[in-house]
This record gives sequence, C-alpha cells and structure tokens, in this order.
Amino acid sequence: MRNAIEQAVQEIRDVNIVVGEARKRLEAAWAEIDAMKAAAALRRERRKNMQRSAAENARTSKFCRKARLLEIAGIIDEDDDVLLGIFLAAKEGLKDPARRNSWQRRGQVKALKRGKTRASLIIQFREPPHRHILEKLDEDGFSYDSRRTRWLGDGDLNYGHKLIELSGVGGKALAGQAPNPEDSR
Repeated sequence: MRNAIEQAVQEIRDVNIVVGEARKRLEAAWAEIDAMKAAAALRRERRKNMQRSAAENARTSKFCRKARLLEIAGIIDEDDDVLLGIFLAAKEGLKDPARRNSWQRRGQVKALKRGKTRASLIIQFREPPHRHILEKLDEDGFSYDSRRTRWLGDGDLNYGHKLIELSGVGGKALAGQAPNPEDSR
C-alpha cells in the first residue's frame, strides 16, 4: 500500500511538473502575443505620425511659397489686418472668371520679368525647324500640337525667342497662356 501511495504521489508530482511547464509555455506565448500587439500598435502610431508629418511638411512648404509671393508683391510688411482685408477682397474677386484670368496673367508676366519661374509657353515656327531644334524641344519636355502646328511646354519668353532665332525659319513665342493639354499629341 505504501508503494501505491508513493507511486500516486510521484504521479501527482509529475503531473504538477508537466502542468507547471505547460503554464510557463502558455505565459510565454501570451507574453509574445502581447509583445506582437504592442509592436503592431507602435508601427501603426509611427505610420500615423509619419503621415501627419508629411502632411504638416507639405502644408508648411505651401505656406513658405505663399509668403514668398507676399514678398514679391511688396506687401509682406503690411499689418495683418490690412493683409486679411486684401485677401478677403481677393476672395470675392476670384468669383469673377475675367478678373481671375486678368490677375493670373499679371502674375505670370511679373514672374517672367523676374526670370525666376517658368510659365506656359507656346512656340510656333513659320516652317518646320531643323532636327536639332526639334530634338531640343523634345528634350525640354515640349509637346507638339499637330492641329495648330505649335509646340507647348514650360519656359520663359527668352527661351522661345532664342529657339526661333536658332531655327533660322522665324516664328513666334507666346508666354503666359495656359495650353490645353488635350490639344497636344
């Protein structure tokens, strides 16, 4: 009987050892799951912060570009209330398409005079130019409008006049007119 009791106690001890090891494995598995959940949450939060940062950076960049326009217009030193009044009046003026187009042309002309930016450019030759001129236009991203026999792209007026002069065939260059992308090839 004593042997049977000792054997039963030993079996209980063995079961306790097996249960203890199983409990440790289970706790380790739960800890691993918790760590994976925490890592996933951290990745989601980082991704969200990166997206927020990218949006904030884009917004800041846009503000800086717009502030440069205030400087170009010569009104950056005006009082905030005056600037707000100007912007509110401009907002009302933008509702009129003719006024909006007029303001856009004035801005493009000012930018071209400063030589700091590129605007839309139309180049039309009197007759087909030499191949090296065509290659230059293609290289600079211009597209050919076959219906109207003209080249459409971005550049300043001096660039257009220089290409016409180099072509030796004559023509004209028009800046500040937004070409219709459906008209190009």
